[in-house]
Amino acid sequence: RSMLRWCNDVDPSIPLADLFIEYSNSSSSNSSPSSTRINDSLADGGTVRDVIRESFRKEGGSSKERISEAMAALRHLNELKLLLVASDSSSSSSLVEQLVGILAQDDDDDDDDDDEEEDDTFDEEDNNDSWTEDLINAVDWLPAIEVMESSGSSSSSSGSNDEHNDDDDDDAAAKSILPLFPMGGPVYTPAADNVATPLPLFTSFSDIPIPGVEISLKIFEPRYRQLYQDILTSGSKKFVVPFCHPTIPSKYARHGLLYEVVQVQEVADQTNGVIQYLVNHLVTKPIYIDRIVNPEAWSTRATYLQVEGRVVNDEFTTPAVVEPLQRMLHDWADDGDDDSSHALPKRALGGLQSDGLWGFVNVWNTYLQQELLSMQVRVAAEIQMEEAKEDVKTEELQEQRRLRLTKELQQPHRPRLLSLQLDMALLVPTLLQQQADSNHQIEYLLQVIAKERQFLEQKKRKPDKTTEETTME
Repeated sequence: RSMLRWCNDVDPSIPLADLFIEYSNSSSSNSSPSSTRINDSLADGGTVRDVIRESFRKEGGSSKERISEAMAALRHLNELKLLLVASDSSSSSSLVEQLVGILAQDDDDDDDDDDEEEDDTFDEEDNNDSWTEDLINAVDWLPAIEVMESSGSSSSSSGSNDEHNDDDDDDAAAKSILPLFPMGGPVYTPAADNVATPLPLFTSFSDIPIPGVEISLKIFEPRYRQLYQDILTSGSKKFVVPFCHPTIPSKYARHGLLYEVVQVQEVADQTNGVIQYLVNHLVTKPIYIDRIVNPEAWSTRATYLQVEGRVVNDEFTTPAVVEPLQRMLHDWADDGDDDSSHALPKRALGGLQSDGLWGFVNVWNTYLQQELLSMQVRVAAEIQMEEAKEDVKTEELQEQRRLRLTKELQQPHRPRLLSLQLDMALLVPTLLQQQADSNHQIEYLLQVIAKERQFLEQKKRKPDKTTEETTME
């Protein structure tokens, strides 16, 4: 049932035969039996949910083997989802090549599990997650809404964010009151007193907004139904989406994005009133949030939050400025003979050349999601294996065992898991914050690329046990 829920975003009627038929007709002898069986069932015309159900209905084999095969199927299907999203403009043949690459890695991944467990040993002194603080604090955050409520005042610009110049009167005139629609939330609970808290076993991926993309939303909560009724009635059709703090639920970055409604479909009758609207939006411009007008609405939830802010011009980065970024990606793509290890810089370079800076960001975020999902599925599979070794009767004991196993099995991978989570949460708000200086944006992205390249190269060389901690430092 959990596996079915994880695949809810995939249309259950989508046939996968056209994506796998090429691989099915040319399966090599060194393909793993598990991959071949999974692939054969897909090539026979099964759908996503059919394949998941079938993985639990196979007769024979031990419970451990069936769990292992089911988790392998889940990994393929989830990565397929991300590939379909990232490659909606690609041909089926190119998708086949990417999927074949995923399947072909299974044998190596399985064989290397023991080695990787030794390589990724978790250093006890990193239990406090202290290395994450500088990354988070580099973003300009609004005060937590609870602080605004207790003080009886809304937030306002302060410190380094007060940029006084001759255009202040123009800025004041450009300010407007807009609805705020927070999406997402904290991605983990930080360690306290050197005791690490288990990370979420799986991340609920959603579209990461960047200027120029279209995003669809289902509106069901009463206060946001009211938000849409208000903006549609007034004709503004715009609201602000902030970026959430990775660890604090009521804290948002000062730089958000403006959503503009493109199409609204009322579906209350079709959904028995559960969902009011299906809405398509265009992410238009960055916006600087000066203050939250009604912080008391956070706790009462009687209505939606509103902010006072001003639109920031989203200037296109000139070719001369992005040239260092292009050169670094070219060097990485051309460095070495292993094509599979250089797919990332090639895709990122393609995104940069076709859609500019935000095209690169879109490709990079998709890669981060794939990496995070792969690690999370691996940890989940290890937990399933360990749980299958002992029979626990009561739900309370089962929950205690699950919590203990999650913490233990995440520990070797915690720095990498946190790094991926934070990169996804902070990349866009950091770039928006540096909007006034394209050179700073490029310098920041060069650091992001260099860090990931270093990690991947060290991983390929099978380094010592402190690789992940060294990379984070």
